[in-house]
Amino acid sequence: MFIDGQQLQSVIRMLLDLNVYQEFETCFLEETRQFYATEGNSLMQSMEMGEYLNHVSTRVHQESTVRVKRYFDKSTKAPLQAIVEEELLTKRVTQVLDKCFSYFHENYLVDELSLLYRLLKKVGQLDICAKYFTNYVKTKGSAILCDTLPLSEKMNTLSTFKKKNEYIVDHSFEGDEQFLDGLKDGTEYFINLRENNTIRLLARHADTVVKSEKMDERQVDQCMFLFHHLQAKDEFEVIFKRDLAKRLLLDTAHRNHERILLAKIKKESGVAFTSKLEGMLRDIKQSSELMQEFNDLSGQFYVNVLTHGFWPAYAPVQVSLPAALQELQDLYTVLYTQKYPRRQLTWQNSLGVCDVYANYPRGAKNITLTLLQAIVLLLFNHDTSLPFTSILQATRFDQVELIRTLQSLTSKEYKLLKKDPEGPIQPTDFFSYNPGFW
Repeated sequence: MFIDGQQLQSVIRMLLDLNVYQEFETCFLEETRQFYATEGNSLMQSMEMGEYLNHVSTRVHQESTVRVKRYFDKSTKAPLQAIVEEELLTKRVTQVLDKCFSYFHENYLVDELSLLYRLLKKVGQLDICAKYFTNYVKTKGSAILCDTLPLSEKMNTLSTFKKKNEYIVDHSFEGDEQFLDGLKDGTEYFINLRENNTIRLLARHADTVVKSEKMDERQVDQCMFLFHHLQAKDEFEVIFKRDLAKRLLLDTAHRNHERILLAKIKKESGVAFTSKLEGMLRDIKQSSELMQEFNDLSGQFYVNVLTHGFWPAYAPVQVSLPAALQELQDLYTVLYTQKYPRRQLTWQNSLGVCDVYANYPRGAKNITLTLLQAIVLLLFNHDTSLPFTSILQATRFDQVELIRTLQSLTSKEYKLLKKDPEGPIQPTDFFSYNPGFW
């Protein structure tokens, strides 16, 4: 359609000179409103949302800048721009966001999100957009945490999701406070929605990180991301302490890795949160130094002295130790109390670990067992078969503890002992040495 610009300009000047421009403007604006209402309805059905938003941006520029400057009085600019924005965007903001927001975000369309932000900012609709962003973070984050992905893949997916969200807020949403708050609220929601699952996930990942041969800062950051937003930090501390105790006592992690992770947690939550955890590390270090002093025990017997207030609570287990082991315990007690006369040792036999050298028809094998497992297994040095009652009497275990120990020794995975008859362990059962274990 051809427009004679000079003729139109002449007509507009004439209307201004005759003081009837305002009457013209009223009719013109109403016609413009009807035009863009019709165009908006049509294009919302036929255009992709990225294309539609570009069209809106172009139309606003055409009407408010190009055409007003060329043809109309400058007083027309504001109402004309408002009509275009209202008919093409403001009245359709929910429809637009429903159709495009998740798609743009899911496909990481940073430029399209940036255009959406700028357009909605002009029409004062950012609060609605921020709600869509928060809800997206909640929904997508919850889906990632509930997914049955392997641990490392889940943590990597979560880390990528976090970084994409941060980049979009910084670049597409220009660091807007509404979106920063929305990201924080959405993240805290999905991390704490099923907090027990999150606590277990964080504890498992932390366990993996400190056991790895090389400390991966990226994985440490993944741990700290979850920890930062986790509200149930006290509940996490209970599980983390239990896992830390296991790692330290079994020597399955790198001490330096433990210290690095604890330093990060300390920076996040303060000295009070990590003081007992750091105390556990000190106990292990001091125990190592003590063992170097007690040369008489070197190579036979290793003791970790645990400060009661630092470590998880362990119920004492009364057992009848083999004579050789009892002698070593007694010797250590004498040496320790001579060095620290004001301290009292309580032996936690349930935490003990033994290396047992066993002879099998196929050859010798070194087996790592708990102390309780070793006590039971050593009974079969002299008897190839023993009834449950005899084992109970010889070990002086609590019956529940003995059943638990025998279950581990007769399991399908590590069948060190045979059980007769098959089935759940009963006081009438017999147990025998399994020469086919190795």
